[in-house]
Amino acid sequence: MATPEVAPFVKIGGLADVVGARPKALGHLGHDVRVVCPLYGDVKRMGAWKALPGVLIVNLGYGSEYGRVWEATLPGVKARFYFIEHDTYFGRPEVYAGPWGDHTDNDRRFTFLSRACIDICAFLGWKPDVIHCHDWTTGLVPVMLNTTERDTYMSDVASVMTIHNLKFQGVFRHQLMHHARLPMSLFRADSLESMGYVNMLKGGLYHATKITTVSPTYSQEIQTPIGGCGLNWVLKYRAADLVGILNGIDVEEWNPETDSLIPANFARENLQGKDACKRALQEEMGLNVDPNVPIFGVVARLYDQKGLDLLASIIGGLMDNMHIQIAILGTGKGSLEQAFSSAAGRYQGKVGTHAPGFLY
Repeated sequence: MATPEVAPFVKIGGLADVVGARPKALGHLGHDVRVVCPLYGDVKRMGAWKALPGVLIVNLGYGSEYGRVWEATLPGVKARFYFIEHDTYFGRPEVYAGPWGDHTDNDRRFTFLSRACIDICAFLGWKPDVIHCHDWTTGLVPVMLNTTERDTYMSDVASVMTIHNLKFQGVFRHQLMHHARLPMSLFRADSLESMGYVNMLKGGLYHATKITTVSPTYSQEIQTPIGGCGLNWVLKYRAADLVGILNGIDVEEWNPETDSLIPANFARENLQGKDACKRALQEEMGLNVDPNVPIFGVVARLYDQKGLDLLASIIGGLMDNMHIQIAILGTGKGSLEQAFSSAAGRYQGKVGTHAPGFLY
């Protein structure tokens, strides 16, 4: 699995939860699963870690670059996690962006990741049957497997491209082609080119063996002009290889009967502990402690795509006309952050907001 984030080590959104849980489940089924992720500056070093001997050589257009590989294992998890150390690209704490916006070298950073996900196989002396790629940051892996790797020892490795969020596509200047050591013949409309730029996700969608996304309904939605974010015609072309698989949860991680991170445990047969959890949430979010008022929770990046602009436009009416509370956890679009922050000020005790840094 090639990924820009994986729980519990580094998490920005739901992608990390999926990539953290799926290898665990596949390992229980007997599969040999390896996860490759960058070693960011604030990765949590959970479980057992060791640096592997030797240097990972990553072959890029401006000459070979070098990284160090760390292997991590978690108790009770058969999958192994490999973190690529490269301080220039990944030594900073943020994954994609900081408060100032996207990192300006994201094209080089995630080209390096895509190439490293292939080169690490030779480094480990291990060849997978499938490389499962997650979102635009690993979109060049299927392109490389289907073109420059076609006559190498990786030639029979299949690829799966999973779309978690189609809006983010990795669009960069055409100089990326040289950095990725990809021939300019791939800079065309039915491969990597999009309106004069390189589109990493588009390339992955064209070249992947199979494409999956997070639900059957989303797989249909992204084939429409409204939901396709400009790539609907690409997905229609690949519709025979596009499968929507509903995201599940890790029932060991998300289990209120055993979760040590909540104030009190509870079960379907005994919900008493939920009262303590609700009280703690109200206190932490600055809401009035009231066991009888319903709380509506939002945990998301604050963007129009998530429908948060709709909530912002009606939150005043909700507060004026309904006996409810709203707890909002997330960061994102500045105007939405401001709208919810203002609502929390106007409706103290009824609207609570929190903006953790890890959601940048």
